[in-house]
Amino acid sequence: MTVFVWWVFGGVERESGETFLVPVPDRTADTLMTVIHDWIDPGTTVISNSWAAYRDLGSQGYTHRTGNHSIQFMNPNTSAHTNTIESTWRCVKVFLGQYNRGEDYEYHLAHYLFAARCRTRGVSPYLQFLHLVNIDWSQCCLPRIEHAT
Repeated sequence: MTVFVWWVFGGVERESGETFLVPVPDRTADTLMTVIHDWIDPGTTVISNSWAAYRDLGSQGYTHRTGNHSIQFMNPNTSAHTNTIESTWRCVKVFLGQYNRGEDYEYHLAHYLFAARCRTRGVSPYLQFLHLVNIDWSQCCLPRIEHAT
C-alpha cells in the first residue's frame, strides 16, 4: 500500500473569509515564500505561527505578526492569533476525512475551496456549479428508451 505524504499551505483573509489552499512539496522557506508571494499582496499583514520559514516576511514587504499556541492563544502585545487558519485546517480535515487523502486529494481540496467560497458569498454550491458548467441538461443525456409493456 502506498502512503502519500503531502503538505498544504493556506491562508484566510479575515475580513472577506476568502481562503486559499496550495499543495506544496515541502515546508522550506523558499517554497512557502514563493506561495506567499503568489497569493498574498505585499503590504498585507500576515499572522502566522512561529515556524522558522516565516522569519523573513517582514523584509519581504509584509507586516508580520506571530501567535504561538504552545505559549498562548493570542499574542498579548499584538493581539495576533492563528485561530482562523487553525479552524480552517480543522474544517478541511473533516471535509477530506481519512479516506480522501490519497493521490486525488487535490480534487477534494478544490471541492472544499469551491464549497467554502460559495458559503462565504451566500450562494448554494450546487446552483453555482450548475451556473458555472452551464449545461443544457436536456441535451446532455442519452434519449430515453421506451419499453414495451
